[in-house]
Amino acid sequence: MAHLYGMAESTICIILNTWVIFLHKILRRMPIWPSREHITANMLPCFKECDSNLRAIIDCTEIYIETPTDSWAQRDTFSNYKHHNTAKGLLAISPTGHVFWCSTLYAGRTSDNTIVRHSGFLDRLQEEDSIMADKGFDIQEDCSERGIGLVIPPFLRNIQFTHLELDSTREIETTRVHIEQDVRRVKELNIISETVPVTNCPQLNRIYQVCCYLANFTGPLIAIPPTNRTK
Repeated sequence: MAHLYGMAESTICIILNTWVIFLHKILRRMPIWPSREHITANMLPCFKECDSNLRAIIDCTEIYIETPTDSWAQRDTFSNYKHHNTAKGLLAISPTGHVFWCSTLYAGRTSDNTIVRHSGFLDRLQEEDSIMADKGFDIQEDCSERGIGLVIPPFLRNIQFTHLELDSTREIETTRVHIEQDVRRVKELNIISETVPVTNCPQLNRIYQVCCYLANFTGPLIAIPPTNRTK
């Protein structure tokens, strides 16, 4: 960018950081946590069929970062799943199809369960709400203590799944595809689509959260065909 505009890299960094701080301050004021009534009235059919009390679909996503020079930081940020140094955050979309929660970022080595518990996400839910996650989230006890339902694919208890379990797995996985699409929309923003330099890591929390908010301005997650209207 510095070469493109004929400016010093330090000047570009100042401009970028200023805009990130400004956008983060403005966008964080937006009330994007939906009420239960709003979700019930606007829930997409694919989510309603899965669980009418569904409040959120959650997943963790990782952002590649440059290898830190400090050996302890290298160890803490190294993700065995990605085989790379990463920062990891929790993302939640509502059954209406938009991002409404993004946690602060954690070191890539942090488990998904630890992030859910530490981020405070569960504490903002109400009794009888349900959340959908994949099998990697071992948070059944945490949810039960709060009166929250957890929708996850069934675990294999016998030699093979029953037809009912297979249908349940297929339905949940088909529905969870939508959060993967939302994560992709967040990461399509070039600033975090590539490996983030160490020099940008102090601002990475703000950058990530700004990208999550901006993903809501990229159009509907699921195209709904228009209803027939009488003239």
